[in-house]
Amino acid sequence: MTLRDRMQREKQPKSLYEQAQRYTFDYADEALVRNVFPSGQALSDLRHFDEGLPQHSGDAKAILDQLHQYGSPASVALLCTEARGMSVRPQRGELL
Repeated sequence: MTLRDRMQREKQPKSLYEQAQRYTFDYADEALVRNVFPSGQALSDLRHFDEGLPQHSGDAKAILDQLHQYGSPASVALLCTEARGMSVRPQRGELL
């Protein structure tokens, strides 16, 4: 089976999209209570991504699980708010 065939087969039941959507909602729901900067443990857990390039394609579900479990806690959320229909965005050179 080719990689293309495998990808086509994986996307048919839509379960990967639903899993990604759940993880997206989990991340968004936790954004306001997330640490401003990742904890030491979250940064340490990034070691799970230290690996060579794979020789074969991986399991998409397992990859999403790994990104959610170890990547999400080590990321920084940037929340944009809107006021009176205008997005509040940083000016050039301004940090949020």
